[in-house]
Order: sequence, then C-alpha cells, then structure tokens
Amino acid sequence: MTDSSTGRAVERLGARIRAERQERGLTIAELSERSGVGRGTVTDLERTLRTPSLDTLAKIAAGLGVPVPDLLRDRVSGGRCRLTSVPGLEVEVLDVWTEGDVQVEIHRVRITDTVRRPAARTGTRGYLTLVAGVLSAGSASTPRKIETGGQVAYAADQPHVFVPIGGPAEAVLVMRHPIEREDAGASEAGTGEGQPGSS
Repeated sequence: MTDSSTGRAVERLGARIRAERQERGLTIAELSERSGVGRGTVTDLERTLRTPSLDTLAKIAAGLGVPVPDLLRDRVSGGRCRLTSVPGLEVEVLDVWTEGDVQVEIHRVRITDTVRRPAARTGTRGYLTLVAGVLSAGSASTPRKIETGGQVAYAADQPHVFVPIGGPAEAVLVMRHPIEREDAGASEAGTGEGQPGSS
C-alpha cells in the first residue's frame, strides 16, 4: 500500500472515530475516560496526526461500543481498509456481518514478526487458514505449527499468538464474537451490511 493510500485510510479512520463519538454525544474527554486512551491520543487520532496500534484501536472501539471493523470499514463505498501501523502485522478487513448475537469478521493478515494478542471478549473464536508460509498460531500456551493450506481454530478469549517461521506468513482469519443485540442492530443499520459477501 502506498503512503498516499495509507494516509487516506488514516484520514477515514480519524473521521470515523470523530463521527462515532459525536453521534453518541461524547466529548473527547469522555471517550478518553471510557476507553482508557489518553485525551491527547484521541485528539491526535481524530486529527489524523497518528495511526493507532490495534490495541489502541480496540480500546477506542470499546469506548464507543462498536466493533473494531466498523471503525476500519468505509461506510460510504463499502470498500476494504487496511491497517499497517502494527509492527509485524498487517490486517485487511474483507467483510463483516452479524448472525443473530454473533458478529463474523473476515480478515486477510500478513505476519512478519511474532504477534502476541491479549484475550478478546468472552466467547470469541478464531479460525485461521494459512495462505502462504509457515506459522505457529493459536493459544499462547499451546500454539500449533501449520504450513500453507493448514488451518487452526482457537479460543480467542484467551491470550493467543502468531509466529511466522522462516519468513512472512499470509492467512485468512475469521473471527466470531458475541455482541450485544443493540450493537448488532447498529452495525447492520450503520453499514448497510448484514449478509456475507457484501464487501
């Protein structure tokens, strides 16, 4: 991805954070308190002066009460958005939809270095299919080594890890996590999504 397209993605992300905050009637200080992210960081994100890590983005999303992909996805064009600021990890959101009280997210990921992830929301499951390379992935305590075409399912509500072996690895990652019914309605109404394949 070029620097200019990265810049546009960051601008869209900043605008989405600001729009979601204002839609909920929150000040920057209130979002900072709810998310645990410093006020200056929230301000810089909205002004596109910095690109967030996935952890910061997850905290902001939790403070707003929206799933992370809702912040990454371009609502107007329905286009895909890629996050490239996390060392060792690129995430491209391919699709997001809800099935009852479960949100399904499909990501294409490229892993170039060890990535350790904290436990996600209770009940979250991850399903990874390796497209290229060799990878050790899954539960942080018992990761499995897989090769191209291999798959691993893991409980993402426990700490988990991705470790490329012998070079970068690329994979398709499906995440399923429970959501509040109100969140599901907001996701479908706000994005025009709700059906698989609506990227």
